[in-house]
Amino acid sequence: MPLFGVSIDQYWVVYFFPPSRLVECPPGILLARIVLTGRWIGWLRPFVAAPAPTPLGGAV
Repeated sequence: MPLFGVSIDQYWVVYFFPPSRLVECPPGILLARIVLTGRWIGWLRPFVAAPAPTPLGGAV
């Protein structure tokens, strides 16, 4: 059964195979530590902290 043009095996290897997931784990840990300690890059702060608008005009 193809899924978006790839086989189930290809999908599993790319998205769920543990060694391929290890590539994104250390950067995620590092980013979490940066955010928790408040050392986030200043010029990105308005884009990250801005509330997202909703269709009703409020903010999320």
